[in-house]
Amino acid sequence: MVKALRNGTLASAIVAAAFFLSGGAGAVPPPPGFPTSPQFPQPPSFPAPPVPPPFPSPAPPFPAPYPPVAPRRLPNFGVNVLAEGLQNPGHLKQKGPLLFWSQAGDNPVQKMTINGGEPETVAIKMGVPENILVAGKFVYWIDGTRLKATDAGEGTTAIVSEGEKNFGESALATDGKYLYWVNSKASPPGWTINRVPVAGGKTAVIASAAKPIVSVLFDNGFVYWEEAGSGPGKTGGANDSAIRKVPAAGGPAVTVVDGGLNGLMAAPGTRQAPTWRPAGGMAIAGGSLYFSRTGYMREADKVFRVSTGGGPVTPVEEAVQGPVVKIAADGENVYWADAVSIERLPVGGGKAIVLAKGLRSPADLAIGGPQVYWTETICCGHGQTGSVKKVPVAGGKITVLAANVEAPGPIAVSGPEVFWGEGGPTGLAEGFGRIAKVSEGGAVTTVAGGISSDAPPIAVDDLNIYVADRFTIKKIPLSGGQPEKIAAAGSTVVDLAADNSNVYWIEDPVSTVRRVDVSGGPITTITSGTGPAGRLVIDGANIYWVDHYDTIRTIGLMSRFESVIAGGLQYVTDIAVDSGTVYFLESNGRDIRAVAASGGPAARLVSFINPPGSMAVDRTNLYWADQGGVGEVSRRGGPPTVVATDLASDPRLPNSIAADGLNVYWTEAAGGVIKSAPR
Repeated sequence: MVKALRNGTLASAIVAAAFFLSGGAGAVPPPPGFPTSPQFPQPPSFPAPPVPPPFPSPAPPFPAPYPPVAPRRLPNFGVNVLAEGLQNPGHLKQKGPLLFWSQAGDNPVQKMTINGGEPETVAIKMGVPENILVAGKFVYWIDGTRLKATDAGEGTTAIVSEGEKNFGESALATDGKYLYWVNSKASPPGWTINRVPVAGGKTAVIASAAKPIVSVLFDNGFVYWEEAGSGPGKTGGANDSAIRKVPAAGGPAVTVVDGGLNGLMAAPGTRQAPTWRPAGGMAIAGGSLYFSRTGYMREADKVFRVSTGGGPVTPVEEAVQGPVVKIAADGENVYWADAVSIERLPVGGGKAIVLAKGLRSPADLAIGGPQVYWTETICCGHGQTGSVKKVPVAGGKITVLAANVEAPGPIAVSGPEVFWGEGGPTGLAEGFGRIAKVSEGGAVTTVAGGISSDAPPIAVDDLNIYVADRFTIKKIPLSGGQPEKIAAAGSTVVDLAADNSNVYWIEDPVSTVRRVDVSGGPITTITSGTGPAGRLVIDGANIYWVDHYDTIRTIGLMSRFESVIAGGLQYVTDIAVDSGTVYFLESNGRDIRAVAASGGPAARLVSFINPPGSMAVDRTNLYWADQGGVGEVSRRGGPPTVVATDLASDPRLPNSIAADGLNVYWTEAAGGVIKSAPR
């Protein structure tokens, strides 16, 4: 909805300008072509707040000690509300008839027309796919406290159910009509199995436990689960592990395996521990339930069998190298993966057969027709990669379906397609995570992707939006689609820019500037400074960036000649460049100044009352948004003009601004709105 604000009188406009702008005393002589800016007197009726002390080094972008500015209410002139109800919008970019921005919440990258209207989600929020299963055309997966469903054909994702505080459990099962997933709460500690229709709807709790529920399984009308005790301890105690089941429609729980493995554990004082810990989940085949125990002390990791109705527990095999990470079954055989191998055990009895060995830490296992599929990767660290593989159930050649994928984890199979989740702890820290798929001999494609960080920096060219998601550079077509990773930075990316051919970015901790082709490929490190990193812009011939908040540097895109444009500055929060001139905004000095791109003395264009935040340029003017309002000034200097006042601002949440020659657009982060005004 577009909303026009009430116009005021000319006298009110003069008062607004006097409140918002301060004098330009002490200007540095300008370079050739820049006239000296006039002096702007301080209005006595609106005393300025005290100037904050210098920032320590390194300084945070918007220091916490200063509370949100609440300017007096003054009229605004020709201001339109383009969007409202947003979550801390920022990094506003304008491209043709569209506005793009990033924000906090479930939809971190958005777009809409410059005339306003309903914002459209460009990318969803996505953490790490903790568990996945495929049913029909949907991939169901757990993302923190949410159960999500992605249409594998269309790529759209919906939230099926939401839970409470989640401790990392990712157990998930389905009977085709309902989904069963584990959730937990922190205080008092407790775990539940929730049932929700596959299409979403009312959630029902069908079972609860005081111990962590680490796996869940549906079979023949019952839901089975494993509770992980904290043992070893006294058998029959409150800390025992157990396997229980409950009718899928709800009802009393029945214990299938108790803490003493139904009497299998040896008496106290013997070599065996008096209780057990589950590992690798469960599988059901031939009327028996198979599960694994991870060993204590010198006790080996073992696979056990028990009737689904309970009764004697029988050891059937020891793991080659434990613990078991996943158990699966296909009706004729039971399969499991341990730390280095994949094994198969006939349901009718016999000796386990090793199908694959010498593996690189399998992470998950699935059965699809005559093949066993698995993911493997070594957790966890920067640059973590892995692979997706398969082997015939009868044994034979191992086939690599996908190599050098990032931290693959959970896996599921549906017909000829294999799905898996990527990310894990490393992905959560560095900003990558997705659900991918591959068919036999086909290319790897993204089924579900997103952005893991709130309000990340963005850049826009003629075809794509580029997002700096922590350590990761992602690309999203302007027309829509899944975010695709094109580069991995060495650290947190602070800002980025794009020019249809390359993406340039700057990262902490030492202001490292890098480049990658917009299609991905090798990364070129261009230069480094002292850090911390600040803003970065390009103009077709050069890169300009802020180093250590007090220096503006430049380097030629082709010549690689690097120089300092301006130094000894007072905490630069934004820069802009156009037609051979660099404009920069000093937060401590509360000025906007201009300097030739080749360097030299800087001319003060505007002095502020409120700490400045961001700025933009068009063909004739320079615009800024600070903590109190929006203003403009000719790029050659002269009297500044008030565009809007009374911004909903917070120094921790910088307002962002863009201009296209016809209008100026800005975000008000604390108010959750985007506004515009004609120029």
